[in-house]
Amino acid sequence: MMGLRLYQFLNLIASPILFSLVLIRLIRGKESKSRIKERFGRSSIIRPKGKLIWIHATSVGEVVSVLPMLEVLSNDKRFRGTLLLTSTTLGSLRLLEKRKLPKRVVHQLYPIDNLFTVKSFIDFWKPDLSIFIESEFWPCALSGAARVGKVVSLNTAISNRSFKRWLAIKFFVKELLGKIDAFFPQSLTDLQKLEAFGAFKAEHIGNLKYSTPALPYDAKALKKLKVNLQERKIVLFASTHPGEEELAIEVFNELKSRHASLLFILIPRHPTRTKHICTLMKKACLPFALRSESDKIPDDIAFYIVDTIGEVGQFFALSPITVMGGSFVNIGGHNLIEPAKLGSVVISGPYTNNFKDIIDEFKEKKAACFANNGQECADLIEKLWSDRSLLESYQKNAKSLLASKKNILKQVADNLIEYV
Repeated sequence: MMGLRLYQFLNLIASPILFSLVLIRLIRGKESKSRIKERFGRSSIIRPKGKLIWIHATSVGEVVSVLPMLEVLSNDKRFRGTLLLTSTTLGSLRLLEKRKLPKRVVHQLYPIDNLFTVKSFIDFWKPDLSIFIESEFWPCALSGAARVGKVVSLNTAISNRSFKRWLAIKFFVKELLGKIDAFFPQSLTDLQKLEAFGAFKAEHIGNLKYSTPALPYDAKALKKLKVNLQERKIVLFASTHPGEEELAIEVFNELKSRHASLLFILIPRHPTRTKHICTLMKKACLPFALRSESDKIPDDIAFYIVDTIGEVGQFFALSPITVMGGSFVNIGGHNLIEPAKLGSVVISGPYTNNFKDIIDEFKEKKAACFANNGQECADLIEKLWSDRSLLESYQKNAKSLLASKKNILKQVADNLIEYV
């Protein structure tokens, strides 16, 4: 217990710094003013009576992946209590404010991992079961949750970088993970990593990301776009990072001599980078337009830059081919299940360690394409355009793979109910 006690002692000393950092974030607009007290463990609503399951999902990606499970649990007759969902980021809060949560589900912002704030949070909510999504192993929160109920780590993911770091403090990690009653890792690779730390009860059922519903889109607007763009060759570059916009320009220049009607749609991972991307386009002498300035795509542009939020599904559904960002620079890749669910054939780069098992499954089933650089990416796009049956085979294989994962959610829910 020495490792955990040392962390708690240092955490106690650092309390003024932690509180100050949250206030600085508030001043900078990175926290919600109306709900800031939740970050200090103070609830903004009354706790419903009866049993309560607490689910923590950090940011937008984790929140989206857990929403289907909330729907299943809220309709499960075996559990009649309340489901408390917490998240950390402002983006996840904005997402949830726009969505109608399932019945018996309430949302709060996650308190900072501090002895005072977590104690206040745990003593108020008293969760019978606490579920931490993916790699959320906060010492104060885990200790507090274990004090009042069962604890489960769901869709557990441990990156190679984290695993190497944890090995250096194995005694502390083992003690921390000992607070968790059961692990349901998202991959067999994560299961093996947990076993290296002596994870006490771990079972691989499947990755919850497969159960995430397809991203929403406006069907009428999509139909209009398809009619207006039916003469154009479309490629979507989604969730791009620095260096990948240059790759998109390289691919465009490689293909433009063979296709006069090219339209590349570019969605940066962080819209705040739009100004930099516009500068790149100007230097490359490529005509472009911004989504924020016009929802009608002009006929005479080469690139359409989507600098708005919440419209990714619209363009996955529009483009028959999606080049997935974060995979051609050393970011670790992004979720290729999302475009695949909307019928877009994915081309991924070589940097995919964040989704290794999913990538392996897509490779095995020939449900996605893979390239190492801009030239290979251009060659694949050309190949898919010239062979319609090949493109359709990738779409069919992806659809089949996704269908094979449909029971994951039910199996996960059945296992979770046993701990309430």
